[in-house]
Amino acid sequence: MHLKSKVSDETWELLKRVKSKGWDYLKTEGIDFSSDFIWFDDNLLHAEREILKENEAYNNFRMVDSRNCPDQLLQEVI
Repeated sequence: MHLKSKVSDETWELLKRVKSKGWDYLKTEGIDFSSDFIWFDDNLLHAEREILKENEAYNNFRMVDSRNCPDQLLQEVI
């Protein structure tokens, strides 16, 4: 909800459509590589990095650090 006060109503409606995906071991299990996606995360495992590279999707990953840069995600989505 912190983000809601910083974006337009239109942007907020779009952001509400963002859904997390399920996974068991590697977070890449939740990715449909045949679809467009952007993955925001604060911790990328080596195995996940390799899977992204194998699927030519490494550029879809965005490292975020909300603890040290609380506005970083906001900057990524605007």
